[in-house]
Amino acid sequence: MSEGDVKELRVKIDVSYHLKLHALKLLRNKKMSDAIEEALDYYFEHVVQAGPDLADENEAVKKLF
Repeated sequence: MSEGDVKELRVKIDVSYHLKLHALKLLRNKKMSDAIEEALDYYFEHVVQAGPDLADENEAVKKLF
């Protein structure tokens, strides 16, 4: 599996996250999978890459990126 490949995942998320993703889907006129991909891209670009702002228990995650 390479970085550009697509992998389907089934996950359980909190209802509040589902509502936020649904709102993103509607506001951007996208499919739900595209809204989730956009949210995850933003998360990994801005939150995980934040570096020192992450808690110590997330050090292993930071090292992945």
